[in-house]
Amino acid sequence: LAYRDSFELRDSSKFQKVGLSFRKNASGKRTTHLPRVEITVGVDTLSMLSDTGAQAHLSFAAQTKLKAGALVATSFINASTFDRWRKEHPQWKVIAGADTSFGDRADMIIVPQVFLGEKVLSDVGFVKRADSNFEVMSEYFMDEPIIGALGANALSQLQVFTIDYPAEMLYFD
Repeated sequence: LAYRDSFELRDSSKFQKVGLSFRKNASGKRTTHLPRVEITVGVDTLSMLSDTGAQAHLSFAAQTKLKAGALVATSFINASTFDRWRKEHPQWKVIAGADTSFGDRADMIIVPQVFLGEKVLSDVGFVKRADSNFEVMSEYFMDEPIIGALGANALSQLQVFTIDYPAEMLYFD
C-alpha cells in the first residue's frame, strides 16, 4: 500500500473514489472501524466488509488448480448468495473443498467480473461461508447488513489504493 495525503486525494479528479460506511451511535460517532463497501455483480449491488486481511488455507487440489500457495488472500460470500450464483451461472468455475481453514472444506467460486465503482475486478475468488457469520457480524459491527467480505485478492487489482477513514472513502487510480 502506498501513502498519499488525504487532502490531495479529496481534491484530485484523477482518482476514482468509492464511499465507505461505518457503524455509528446516535450522535454520529463511529463505534467500530470496520468499513462497509458496495460492489456490483451482474445487476446486484452487494454490501461487503472491506477486509484486507481475509485469507484462505487452500487444499492441495485448490493450490494446483489456482497455481497458488497454501495461504492466499481471498474474499468471502454467504452461502445463500454462493448457491444462487452457482445456480444462475453454471459456467463460473467452482473449486470444491478449496478452503481448509476450519477443518471442513469450503467451496470457492470464481466470479469473472466484480465492479467496485466503475473499476472492473476480474476473476475474484469468493469462499463460501455460512449466512450466520455475516448476520452476526452485521448485527454487532456494521451499519447495514453485509453478505460477505471483499478481500485483498480483489483489492490488490487496484494496484495502489488508499482507505481514508476520516473521509469514509476508498481512493484508487
